[in-house]
Amino acid sequence: MPPLVESYPHLNRPDVGVALASTWQVGDPTRQQAAVEAIHSIWTTSPWPLPDLISYSVFTSTTGDTLLHYTQWRTEQAAANRLAGDELTARRASVDAAVPGIQRFGAHPYRPYREARPPGETGRPGCYVAVRIEFDGPDAGRQRRWVDGLFSAASGEPDPDGLISALFHLSLDGTRVFNLAEWTTEQAHQDMIDKPPGSVRDAAQGYPGVTSIGFERYQLSCHFS
Repeated sequence: MPPLVESYPHLNRPDVGVALASTWQVGDPTRQQAAVEAIHSIWTTSPWPLPDLISYSVFTSTTGDTLLHYTQWRTEQAAANRLAGDELTARRASVDAAVPGIQRFGAHPYRPYREARPPGETGRPGCYVAVRIEFDGPDAGRQRRWVDGLFSAASGEPDPDGLISALFHLSLDGTRVFNLAEWTTEQAHQDMIDKPPGSVRDAAQGYPGVTSIGFERYQLSCHFS
């Protein structure tokens, strides 16, 4: 079954105060698709839950076993209320009834910080790449310096072929950076990975205090706004 995509997220919206990102481990491609269909059915037949919720996007991993949930909120308080809200908890319970045994990994709140967008890149992304960077402790200044260092390193290199945009987010607790990037295709991202390391990769991996960097590739499966 094709993705249930009727619209696409605008990642770098100026009215977004906080974004929440979380992953669900579903097990295999069949359960992954069943979970997406359940989410789509619930969200298209229920009223919009909160006025400060701007958008909700669900992405399926190309490995077939994970969902990435990405929500955009106007305020930090609205995002915090989501974590304890009855309405969204009820919707999640409905998904569990359709696909039992989902493993959930907590929703992390982030504030959008900087976007990289090569000139002339337009069109719909065929692949989304979620990159997570973790540090050895909380330090809001270090988060910004790490991202700014990548932008400085990238200024001396050509833009990667196939990159549409990359939006860097800073976690509110100061311990991680989350980059959600749009690519034309999964192969375009793989081609970038296969190239010899350059100054951008060196700046990312060699920064003091970075404990882990990992990524996963996704396709957009449904979007609500």
